[in-house]
Amino acid sequence: TIFCMWATLLSFGPIAVHSFGVMIFLGIFVGGFVWWQKGREENFDEEPLMDVLLSSLIVSMIVGRVWYLFSNWSQFAGSFYKMIFITKFPGISYEGVVLGGVLSLGFFAYKKSFDVWKILDLSVLSLLVIEIFAYGGSFLAGSNLGTQTNLFFGVPFPGIEGKRYPVQLVFVLLLGGLYKLFKKLEKEYRNFKWYSSSKGEAKPGFMIGSYLIGLGLVHTVLGFISEVNNLYFSFGMVFLGVLLLVVRSGIKMKSREPKKVVEVKVETHRKLKKRKKKGFDFK
Repeated sequence: TIFCMWATLLSFGPIAVHSFGVMIFLGIFVGGFVWWQKGREENFDEEPLMDVLLSSLIVSMIVGRVWYLFSNWSQFAGSFYKMIFITKFPGISYEGVVLGGVLSLGFFAYKKSFDVWKILDLSVLSLLVIEIFAYGGSFLAGSNLGTQTNLFFGVPFPGIEGKRYPVQLVFVLLLGGLYKLFKKLEKEYRNFKWYSSSKGEAKPGFMIGSYLIGLGLVHTVLGFISEVNNLYFSFGMVFLGVLLLVVRSGIKMKSREPKKVVEVKVETHRKLKKRKKKGFDFK
């Protein structure tokens, strides 16, 4: 029951400070630093680059909140008070945050005349940092619960029946593993022959494609021990990630050319027609 002490840190009337909100803030702060650091390495202008990040974060949170409202409309009963006061009536959709975040990153990067694919690749490590902190906050807040279990590592949450899989902590560990993997791939993927074009160039887009695949696989696997399981969204991320890698890579589908064979046959037939009768040589 010690986990319940951190769900709400402070409360002043309708305003409450939740541990989840604090962890989100920390995630944005650390993720923003990673974003700024990677931007400097790629020689992006710092001010417009940070504008892209902040604008995308705001849009992603709005989309995530609206998605949650429509998915749980009965809980709010059309009350604008409940919809607006997110600190008192928390709730945000993960699918909406991811979708809104990725799309808005591309949109604002385009508006700032940045290379959209480079910006999306740049965002991968920052997004993972924010998600790691978010799932840590979910564990403290007792949200995004796992299914019930009688195993020894099951965790009791206040007000929740039975012990639950600590799926939030598993997310933290797996996303941390993805962070280390992508940090390594970021330096090596340009040397992958299958991803390079005939000129030996590796187009940006590898990181965001791999991120969608990795994230989709993690959600697919842990979806079986999570209360909320959106397999369609998880499969969609994997499919989109694979599609991006194929489109942005140097992979080309080779097709046969049967027409040439037909042309040879026709040409040979015409030559036979022109031949003259010479003894037994004519058929």
